Amino acid sequence: MANKKFPASKSKIQGFSRVAIAQNGDIVGDSGWTGPNTITQAGFQFFLAQLLVATTGSSQVTAAALGTGTAPAWDGTALPNEITADGAGGTQRCTLITRTFAGSAGSTTTARLYGTFNSTQSFLGTASSAAQTIKNIGLFAGSAVTAGTIFAGNTYATSSVGTNQDVYWTYDIRFS
Repeated sequence: MANKKFPASKSKIQGFSRVAIAQNGDIVGDSGWTGPNTITQAGFQFFLAQLLVATTGSSQVTAAALGTGTAPAWDGTALPNEITADGAGGTQRCTLITRTFAGSAGSTTTARLYGTFNSTQSFLGTASSAAQTIKNIGLFAGSAVTAGTIFAGNTYATSSVGTNQDVYWTYDIRFS
């Protein structure tokens, strides 16, 4: 029996994010769509590969975080300079995430996640009364700051957000 050669796969998984700042319901800043992002090694292992085969220990994205650093490294386990609630390891991750899925055979399939960091939740931290510079976003399993839980992260143009402003975010993971 002759060896059959399978065609090479041209599949891609890429993430793109958008962050908008709102004050009194009006958009006052918008990053536009940025990407592609960095999907981490843990993202591929725990969120994609292990979830595909329903392995114990697999993860699902349940939270997002903002920070002041860069995109995570391939082998990174955290969002660089993630904004914490109190500077002592607490977190202000957005855990009320809405998820949608769109796609059709032969085209790009997209998982969309989005949510809001509400100013009323003091997501900039209780010790902060001034504006905070933000420039990265990450997707996580869990709302606590723990190592190895970041799926993916992205950067965008530096923005300033005040304690009286909300941050709307959207994150697309595109499979093609």
